[in-house]
Amino acid sequence: MTKVKVLAILFSLFLIGCSVPVRSSKPYPEQTGFRDIKWGTEISALTDMEKVEQEKSSNNDLVWYTRKGDTLAIGKARLKDIFYGFWMGNFESV
Repeated sequence: MTKVKVLAILFSLFLIGCSVPVRSSKPYPEQTGFRDIKWGTEISALTDMEKVEQEKSSNNDLVWYTRKGDTLAIGKARLKDIFYGFWMGNFESV
């Protein structure tokens, strides 16, 4: 597994862990996307994305991108990279 894949998987797991509320009586609002990109947005609608890697599978449906000028932080956490996953051309993971 390449270093980019490992980092993307670890970061995805981190985001999933951060999105689960801990013993809250308030309903958690459903996430409609990440930052200002809604889930399902077509890559052709975004002009500030740079292709990083395409999955090495038989159909190559998953492609990873970075975003030009992206703020590499979430809260006080500084990040090295943020990878955006597009499956069959539609935004589906970070």
